[in-house]
Amino acid sequence: MLSNKNKNKNKNKKNKLDLVLAPRVLVFTLLRKIYIEKLSLSVLEPLFESQIAPHHAWVKSFVYGVLRGFFYLEKIGLSYLNKPFKKKDQDVFLILLMGLYELKERSTPNHAVLFETVNLLENIKKTWAKGVVNACLRKALAENLNINTNQFPGWLEDAVLRSIKNSYGVKNNITKNTPDLGFKDFKDLKKELEKIISESLKEPPIFLRVNLLKTSRSEYLEKLKIIGVQAKIVESSNAAIELEKTSEEGVRLTTGAIGELPGFAEGLFYVQDLSPQWMPECLSLKSDLFILDACAAPGGKALHLLEQAALKNSQLVCLDSDPKRFERLKLNFQRAQIDFSETSLISLEKNTVQLLKLDAMELNQTALPKLFDLILLDAPCSATGVIRRHPDILLLRKEEDLKTLVTNQKKLLNHLLGLLAPGGVLLYMTCSILEQENDGVVRAFFEESLENPKKFQLEALTLPVGRATPYGWQIFPGEGEGQGGDGFYYAKILRIE
Repeated sequence: MLSNKNKNKNKNKKNKLDLVLAPRVLVFTLLRKIYIEKLSLSVLEPLFESQIAPHHAWVKSFVYGVLRGFFYLEKIGLSYLNKPFKKKDQDVFLILLMGLYELKERSTPNHAVLFETVNLLENIKKTWAKGVVNACLRKALAENLNINTNQFPGWLEDAVLRSIKNSYGVKNNITKNTPDLGFKDFKDLKKELEKIISESLKEPPIFLRVNLLKTSRSEYLEKLKIIGVQAKIVESSNAAIELEKTSEEGVRLTTGAIGELPGFAEGLFYVQDLSPQWMPECLSLKSDLFILDACAAPGGKALHLLEQAALKNSQLVCLDSDPKRFERLKLNFQRAQIDFSETSLISLEKNTVQLLKLDAMELNQTALPKLFDLILLDAPCSATGVIRRHPDILLLRKEEDLKTLVTNQKKLLNHLLGLLAPGGVLLYMTCSILEQENDGVVRAFFEESLENPKKFQLEALTLPVGRATPYGWQIFPGEGEGQGGDGFYYAKILRIE
């Protein structure tokens, strides 16, 4: 039997070990919930903010790094094993991938990676795997593998390749003047695919949209300069600025730190990627419009509209059915100091903003005082254009999800076009880079009925970045100034009768 002295000695040793491993335990816990329990980062993000605050940046960068490199790490890990781990031991495989990532991508000393990775197995009570994991990590140290680190799951690569073919080397059905880039062979397509994948797996930039009704970009840059934050104006945009690196180590401002920037509480800016900031350029805005933002939360596009001086005497109706997203919508309107009313009944009243907790599919023409002059439809999608911000998409999104998403997108588009007044415009948008969700949805609308082309027509779009497609405009990740925007799609549909 151990003496009390020995017991205390072992207890102190264990506490010291737990203290060393705590950040990795959190990394493993989060990755396990994504990889095995299929929970999303949007569900888990609050855990980042509340757990082990001193290690927040380290934990987040580790989690995101493993997710971005998951498929090349998986190939390496499987190549080292005589046979894959059983389904019940996928947590062991995940710990192995964490170790491989840390050896390849981080500056931790090799001996520390081996020691701390192997000891993570104690946390899940699978010490039997220590030998296997240790051997794999040592093999990785002994070999210099030449493997492509930028990899998507196979089905997603195929889908993006289809989108590239659709976006390049075609004559645009609208303008007839899209340059024919004429990919000569498969290597050209693969090169473009590799570029998109590479951009999707990078650390994302942070763009702000300055509220030009309250300040100018140059004035806001001066405010940032005072507190030591560097940023630059995006010259091709009317309102965007890009935050630059804030330290020699290249650490960027975290989302949590954004709230500490000057003017946040007063609504001087809104955090928004560059690509969706082109929305006003797609529209011919004027006064006296009756506008619907059909999937409005968190409110970026609605607020951007309200910042346009041309929209005098107009009325904006914003819908969202998700309770949490609806609350976020309200908070963002409050921060921007926008007066709004939360209602269940739409009334016609100029210079007002009305928020409804309602699914856009449940909005019927009989409930409207009149048809809408402008409808924004940022349709729920695969979010494949924002993988660099949400790398868990790589693990959670499956090919079979596309069928359901596309079906719902088609239903939404058809339904909302029925609420559009003659002469009105619907702007269809997604943060997807997949043809099925973009041109495919718009094409289906025009092809499903002989009457649709008689009542509606496409309008040509020309933006500073991206390219025309047969039915709209596609922006791929990384395109634009600085580090470029996320992947995004626009299509503009006019009701002619």
